[in-house]
Amino acid sequence: MQLQNDEYLFEKIKTGDKKALEILFERYYIPLCDFAYRFLKSNDLSEEAVSDVFIKLWSSRLQINLQSNLKSYLYRAVRNTALNYLKKENKNTEDLSTVSDFLAKQNQSADHQLLFSEYQNELERCINLLPDRQKLVFRMSRLDGLKYKEIAEILGISVHTVQNHLVESVKTLSKKYDYFSSLKILILLSLCFIGL
Repeated sequence: MQLQNDEYLFEKIKTGDKKALEILFERYYIPLCDFAYRFLKSNDLSEEAVSDVFIKLWSSRLQINLQSNLKSYLYRAVRNTALNYLKKENKNTEDLSTVSDFLAKQNQSADHQLLFSEYQNELERCINLLPDRQKLVFRMSRLDGLKYKEIAEILGISVHTVQNHLVESVKTLSKKYDYFSSLKILILLSLCFIGL
């Protein structure tokens, strides 16, 4: 069952299959916690928000009528839950978190880890200069690997707006940094997608 797609797993969850819920939880828990952290700036709150989403998914499984794919639904639900937490606690949502260190956790050689760390810091410095919305869209697209349509659904904006944010972020980064810095950023993004 581990290789089944999300929609199949959700159909199994609707029938009360706890194993399907467990597989879905293992598949998305860490990426969703990283996503929630961008809003909440707290590992504990992020984990709580993601857990709440999965609890609600299970308890409301018969009432949930997906209008998009399950991945988009989960990200949107985590975003909404995180924003609700912020409203309750009156936290500042201005800053976004650093790049997820999921590659650093993999078994990489010391050289690759050092190279990745240097490039990650450079990329983070560049990304932090972007306006907040561009920054969030850039991270979701280039680092979380979400499709434009998924980002649009999660953030409640059009696909065209997502594209505009990405175009503007690339323009901003290329204006502010010389060729060498831009090249390093491209190398890091490549490393993110191919996984050393």
